[in-house]
Amino acid sequence: MKLFQFNNNLSVVELYRTAIIAALWAFIEITFGMWLHAARMPFRGLLLSVVAAGLLVFAKSILPYRGSLILLGFITVSIKTTLTGIFILNPIIALLFESIFAELSFSIFKPNAFGSILAGVSVLFYTFFHSVFAQLFFFGFQIIDVYVVILGKFINLSVEKNTYALLLILAYMFVHIFIGAISGLLGYRIAQRTLLQLQLQNESV
Repeated sequence: MKLFQFNNNLSVVELYRTAIIAALWAFIEITFGMWLHAARMPFRGLLLSVVAAGLLVFAKSILPYRGSLILLGFITVSIKTTLTGIFILNPIIALLFESIFAELSFSIFKPNAFGSILAGVSVLFYTFFHSVFAQLFFFGFQIIDVYVVILGKFINLSVEKNTYALLLILAYMFVHIFIGAISGLLGYRIAQRTLLQLQLQNESV
């Protein structure tokens, strides 16, 4: 597949920028991730995915070569596991698939504002399914009943239990899509400002 065919003629600048962005992503994953875990913050995966979506969209504008985001994901995972000395399969899979979904989006759509929004949505859409299936795998379908009971203490809906659970899942999915769109657009705008600054620096040299 062309998605996994990397450009073998990368310049020194492209390699340098790839390494810098991967190191930044790994640093955020380690520091911010550890803080979220220590603070027992709910929806830790969602918060980290929001950062990942914005960073991946940003990276595609800076690294427009084919397969850049997949390479970025592999380097980030390597840095993170090397520095922490911890190999946990679930977050590693999440990082790699976030990169793949973003790269796949940009292989279909151009890295403009619209394409960046869709890329952000695709990353958070994957995160939604990853979260749902991971919880169902580890806790079974009873976890849905738990969430329904918890939410039922705050919201009183006169609907059947199954409908209640479906509404809960759809609302959770919509939150991912909405936040993904915002994250993608923000990443695109930051990238455009960065590219403008780089262009001005090159012209002044």
